Amino acid sequence: MKRTALFTILIIFCLSITACATDPNHLTDAQTSIFHSLNVTHTDRSIVVKADAYLNITDADFLIIDVSEEDTVSLTYTLTRNKGDITLSYRTPEDSTVLLADTEEKTYGEETITLQPGTTTFFLAGTDASFQVSFSVKDIDISKVKSINDTAPEL
Repeated sequence: MKRTALFTILIIFCLSITACATDPNHLTDAQTSIFHSLNVTHTDRSIVVKADAYLNITDADFLIIDVSEEDTVSLTYTLTRNKGDITLSYRTPEDSTVLLADTEEKTYGEETITLQPGTTTFFLAGTDASFQVSFSVKDIDISKVKSINDTAPEL
C-alpha cells in the first residue's frame, strides 16, 4: 500500500514539473491545430504576419499588440481560401469587436485604424475553413509598442 501511494505521488510530481516547464513562446497543441505555420516579424515601422490556418473554432488570435500610446496604422490583408469561409476581426482595449473582412464577400483589403492604448487582438473565426493569411500593420511606431504576442519587440 505504501509503495502504491509513493508511486502515485511520484507520478503526480513528475507531471506537475512537466506542466510548469512548458515554454510560453512555443505553440500549444491547440494553436498548432489552428495555425499550421505562424510567422510574425517586425521592423521599426511595420509588423507582418504570415500563416496557414485551419479553423474549426471561433476567435483564433493571431496577432496581439499592446501599445502605450494612441497610434494610427494602415492594415493590409490577403486571405487565400482553400476551403470554407472565415471572418477577420479585431478586438479593441475596450472589448469592442470590429469586423474587417468576411470571406464570403472580401478576401483582400486595406484599412486605416487607430490603435488605442492597451491591447488590440486580431483574430480569425470560422468553421471547417482552411486559409493562407497575409496580414501587415504598416506605419506603426514600434517605440509605442509594449508587446507583440506577449513579447517585447526588439528595437
